[in-house]
Amino acid sequence: MEALIVNLTAWEDRHGAPVAAATAPLKPYRLKSWSKARNICTPVALLRLLAPTADDRLAQDLMAQLLPLARRRGWLPPIGTFFFTVHPMARAFGRALKVSVKPQTRLAGFIFFRKACQRLIRGQLNRSHGLVLSTVTGPWRRHSLVICSYRAYADGAFLIQVQDGWQAAPQWVDFAALCRRTPLSVTALYA
Repeated sequence: MEALIVNLTAWEDRHGAPVAAATAPLKPYRLKSWSKARNICTPVALLRLLAPTADDRLAQDLMAQLLPLARRRGWLPPIGTFFFTVHPMARAFGRALKVSVKPQTRLAGFIFFRKACQRLIRGQLNRSHGLVLSTVTGPWRRHSLVICSYRAYADGAFLIQVQDGWQAAPQWVDFAALCRRTPLSVTALYA
């Protein structure tokens, strides 16, 4: 389980100056409120899952700044955005959230997703958790990629460091490019 823990680093600009620290206290989070949730998930929204902040107002400001950047950089597909569903996953990892990201043509539900992110920001996750990307196609076909760490920059660039079971060393990947070329399934694991 140690290898699956996400390194919640600070947001940085291109010069390494901190933008916002991702150091919110993490607490147990119940799945009931998400069991039938259907929300919109964009790469920017996924940033919010990866970088919970202690200051909810600061997080809203970051979201307001990142959404226009995402549109300009082409992170939001012209047909709409991504369809986001959540359901529990058991067995080897205990309680977990499995998030399926699929193409969808409407924006309905984004406000609900933002509220769910705000709950995450307030620390409603277990202290031991991680995120795994499962790709359907692409260079890691049928592999599960453990997110080791990430870097988000003020100009909208977002890189994730991933590692799968067949690699000895992690690799840095442009998350936006990865989203454009392959369907993703995101699994949040916690004890």
